[in-house]
Formats: sequence, C-alpha cells, structure tokens
Amino acid sequence: MKRQSAISSTSLFFSCFCALLLATAVSQFLFFSHCMAESGTDMNAVQSPVHTSQAVDPDSAQGDSEELDDLDDLEGWDDLEEPADIWDPLETFNRYMFTFNDRLYFWGVKPVATVYSHIMPEPLRESINNGWQNLAAPVRIANCLLQLNFKGAGVATARFFINTIMGIGGLGDPASRMFDLQPVYEDTGQTLGVWGVGFGPYLVLPFIGPSCPRDAIGLAGDSYLYPLNYFVGKFWQNAAMRAGKEVNLRSLRLGEYEDFKASSLDPYIAVRSAYYQYRQNAINETSTVNRFKTFTAQ
Repeated sequence: MKRQSAISSTSLFFSCFCALLLATAVSQFLFFSHCMAESGTDMNAVQSPVHTSQAVDPDSAQGDSEELDDLDDLEGWDDLEEPADIWDPLETFNRYMFTFNDRLYFWGVKPVATVYSHIMPEPLRESINNGWQNLAAPVRIANCLLQLNFKGAGVATARFFINTIMGIGGLGDPASRMFDLQPVYEDTGQTLGVWGVGFGPYLVLPFIGPSCPRDAIGLAGDSYLYPLNYFVGKFWQNAAMRAGKEVNLRSLRLGEYEDFKASSLDPYIAVRSAYYQYRQNAINETSTVNRFKTFTAQ
C-alpha cells in the first residue's frame, strides 16, 4: 500500500513537472509567435538577427541584451572580498531564505530550464530574452530621466524604437550590432540610491534573492512602470508570465550559479558581497554628483 502511495506521489510530481514545462514552452512560443505573425515574419527572420559566431570575451558582458539581474551573471565575482560595511541584522532569516531559494533553483527551476533548453533552440530563446528586455524600456527611460541621465534616456529610447521596428518587435537587437547603442540598465532602486537613499540592511527575499529595503521598494516602482503589467491583470497570469521569463533566462545561463557556488567557501557571504558591490558600483557610475563633476571638468 505504501509502495503504491509512493508511486502515485512520484507520478503526480512528474505530471506537474511536465505540465509546468509544457505550459512554459507553449506560452513563450505562442506569445512571441503572435508578435512575429503581426510583423509578417517567419522563424528564420527571428533567428538571423541574434545568431552570431563571434567569440565572447569571458571578461565582458555575456551577450548584447543580457543584464546582471539579481546576480544572474556571476562570472568574475568569485574572488571578491567581503566589504566591511554590509549591515546584516537579519542574517538568520536571510540564510534561511537563501537556502530556500537555493533549493528552489536546484529542485525546480534548473530541471525545468534544462529540459526547456533542449526543446527550444538557443537562437529562439535569445530572441525571447531580447523581447522581454525591450518591453522593459519604459522602466529604463523613466529612471534615466529621474537620474538626470539624459544621454542614457536618449540611448534607451533609440534602442526601443530601433529594436521594435527593425528587430521585429524587440526580438532582435540591431541597435547594439548596427548602431553600437549598448543596453542601458537603470531601475528605481538605483534611482533612489543616486538621490541619497542608503543600502540599509541586507535582505534576501523568497523567489527574488538578494536585495535590500531600498531595492525592494524599487521593485514595486518598477512594476508600475512595466507596461505589460497593465495588460496582464490577473495574479495567476502575471505569475505564469514571470515564471516563463525566468525559466527562459535561466536556460541561457545554466552552470553559472553552480560554478560561483562551488568556488565560494560560504556562498551566502559571497552572494551578499557580490550583490552589495554590484549595486553600489551601478549607483556610483550614474550618480548625479559625479556626472556634474565630469561635465564641469570638461
């Protein structure tokens, strides 16, 4: 009887896993196939803009439209020293959340992303990732303006129109390849930091990962600027959309987190250090004060 119950539980888990995988693949395929149909293009037209045989420098960004989003790109962060000024009063809770997210990745996200990567060809997955990045243009443009980064706002606006028109709704990235307009990544948490809001206590959020109160508030601000949220009103639809986006992104970066974790004596401290330094560097590079100093020095 117990054996039959175990078999039933295993079958149920396997069925749920297959259903999640199939739903992810189908939703991604149908969404972007609809975009391509409206543009009057075929699959070959989508694959050609993003396929490249050029070697990528391992010390540079890993693709034209990829972004360091909550430490998605962890290469080069394994030898960082722990900054002395990271405030972590919730370390017990944070470590629990870190373990939760870690197991969620290895037990859920990674298996689905691995099978998904075998179903969907890489050029199509790259195109899907480009499409999601293009949809986030209002977030980038608004935050550039709030930071008085008018050059960045101009670049983000130009990228949006070029990639939307020439890149088949954003599935390609001709703005980077043809016009050398590299992606601009600005968010509300970064804007708050530029205007003096401090990092605060370190915080690990379930499903999201490393953060802080400032960046958590920034996520809420970004959601109001993200246009697709106004067309996908129901909670389960929004959750499915975000799950599909995450699985597609992870399928392009399989192995990076594993390598980072294997090279760290304490992965929790390593991720905390990497996230803190990444966010501080991003804020310092776009700080209003430094920009005005550079402008007046010229």
